[in-house]
Amino acid sequence: MSSTPAHPPRYSVKIHPVREVRLVGRADLLYWRRVLEAEALTPLETDAQAVLMVTASASRWWGQAFCECTVSVAIASPDDPTTLRAQYLVQAFNSLAAFAWVERTLFRTPYAHGIVELDPTPPCRLSLAQNGRVVFEARTRQAPTDVAPVDDVWEGPIQLPGSPARHFMARLEGTLHAYPFRAGADEIHIAPAPNDSIFRRLSDSGFVGRQWLTGVAGTHARSETRAGRSA
Repeated sequence: MSSTPAHPPRYSVKIHPVREVRLVGRADLLYWRRVLEAEALTPLETDAQAVLMVTASASRWWGQAFCECTVSVAIASPDDPTTLRAQYLVQAFNSLAAFAWVERTLFRTPYAHGIVELDPTPPCRLSLAQNGRVVFEARTRQAPTDVAPVDDVWEGPIQLPGSPARHFMARLEGTLHAYPFRAGADEIHIAPAPNDSIFRRLSDSGFVGRQWLTGVAGTHARSETRAGRSA
């Protein structure tokens, strides 16, 4: 899915190549409606469920290698609950504590430090550990067959939590391999977590995988953080 902004954004950061594993899933729609009500946002509705995505990526910035893990909720247009308008960045993690600090301080984004691992080569996996414990892990058990590469581009706003409202623009592009999440074969592990943790929210809302997207040479770009909600 793609989103075309009314005015072409100016991207302050552009990173290439990016290795990534995205796990697109579904969760309880009413649960995420309640969570996003305080942000005056409405989750995208697909098959009467909310759409969430857990992404792990590996890249370099100014010669420094790092990994990230992000958890986002697809946000619907105010006029149509089935039309994608933006992504809501619930929580993000960076493998470098200094980079997480920069994100929180300079970009005002919801970043924390965490150890992120990923393998985009099937059978693929992604995981996040904090304080020496794996808190989220997802993996395929068998390599898919006959998966054709697809040139994918997504450009649109990333809405940030908190008040006052803030967002930034992002553009993600590259060649991806897409294949279904196979219930009963592929695995998701979520460790017990505090009530305010994103992983407690994933567990409580019944998050289940639906699709894998993997790539090894993507390009990620983002603008500076802006005040207000995206148009």
